[in-house]
Amino acid sequence: MVGCRVRAEGARHLPSEVGDNPEKDQKEGDPLIVSVTLDRKIWIEAIAVSEENLETKIAEFVEKDPTRKMLLKGDEQLVLGDVRKVMDHVKKAGAKGVELAVESTQK
Repeated sequence: MVGCRVRAEGARHLPSEVGDNPEKDQKEGDPLIVSVTLDRKIWIEAIAVSEENLETKIAEFVEKDPTRKMLLKGDEQLVLGDVRKVMDHVKKAGAKGVELAVESTQK
């Protein structure tokens, strides 16, 4: 697989592997990873969240660390509108900026 990071006001990619406590596993300065899978499921680190609860959950992270960066990750086959919806929720929750990551399959 090939990955790239693009600085943007939105983003997409797949969940990272982390331990049982994603907050504890985060290193200082690491972005909070919000992922959208090809089947349009949303993850914050290793925690599955519904679209309805996304803003509340992101707001909790923002409240703990308002300067923490957000990285939105998703499969390259996702429709931009699906990713944009998630990005809008993240921004409404108070995130200052969102970085974009796209994961593609190398053939």
